Amino acid sequence: MGLGGFLPGFARTLHIAGIKRIGAAPVVLLRGLGPLFAGGLAVFLLGERFTAPVAAGTGFIVLGLVVLSVQKGEMRSWAPAGVAYAMAATLILVFRDIIIRYAAPHAPYKTLSIFVMALTSTVLMAGAWGYSGQKWPGAVKRRGLIYFILVGLAGVFGLVSLFSALELGNVVVITPLVSAQPLFVMLFSRFLPEGIERITPRMIAGGVLIVLGGALVGLR
Repeated sequence: MGLGGFLPGFARTLHIAGIKRIGAAPVVLLRGLGPLFAGGLAVFLLGERFTAPVAAGTGFIVLGLVVLSVQKGEMRSWAPAGVAYAMAATLILVFRDIIIRYAAPHAPYKTLSIFVMALTSTVLMAGAWGYSGQKWPGAVKRRGLIYFILVGLAGVFGLVSLFSALELGNVVVITPLVSAQPLFVMLFSRFLPEGIERITPRMIAGGVLIVLGGALVGLR
């Protein structure tokens, strides 16, 4: 229930607040530091070992994320308030992995835990919607609603996979690999209609760094 209260609503709210103040690129850069924070906390709180391959692989993944996120004209500012919002969102996501890893051996029914998280988030977001005084749009397109449901199902499947991975592996290994998701976004963007997304040499370089980092993390 605690995770459901902070994810995804609160973390996403802080993330958007950071983007509004300092721009998307700096926020993505700060979020890319998540694996480093997660690794340090896992060593300090859970007694995990940060081996040389894992440390090097994490570094390459973070560097790849930096290369992917930095774009000309998007580095707006480093206002303290925006940085604080972005760092808070990053730390919430980091502690998510720490808490799941700590609780995994004591939670035999992962699906039930995920259901409680999702239900808590739904109730909180519904309450926030009602408190804002906004009415449900009268003309919701059926196609958009279907996409929304599919995204929700994908999110549940992602949480099941994350719970299973953290039950079997360590945070210092799993979190850097999960943070490599921009690589898959870049690859799957090729299936979008032509002209919406364009693969640049910089993006390819960032992808290569992430793949190299993932290979090193896999070596442990």
